Amino acid sequence: MLAAAIAKPYRTPAWNANPPDAAGWTNLVNQLAALATAVQPGWRERLGVTMTTSVTAAVSVFILEPKEMPSENRNRDAMAVYKALLTTTDPAHIAMFGTSTGGGMTLALMLRAN
Repeated sequence: MLAAAIAKPYRTPAWNANPPDAAGWTNLVNQLAALATAVQPGWRERLGVTMTTSVTAAVSVFILEPKEMPSENRNRDAMAVYKALLTTTDPAHIAMFGTSTGGGMTLALMLRAN
């Protein structure tokens, strides 16, 4: 199911949507946001994570965390987790992702791992 979601076009209804004006872009963004918002609770449940909102440095943020995390695993370096995962899991079956800063952090982790 996750593979099918990943394989979908970047944008719905079309990857190359190009509204003609600001109102069209606003409509498209609102439509995409509504579609994404509708499926998020189900994905969080399937992935076993919770999402909370907060404000950091006057910026609204979302915090995504596993529902259960042992206290010894809180605030740990990501490389340690990746190395431990490699001892039990084929690298072909490991996926990491992030958006915005998380994407940069994912890239940095992968570059450091090589």
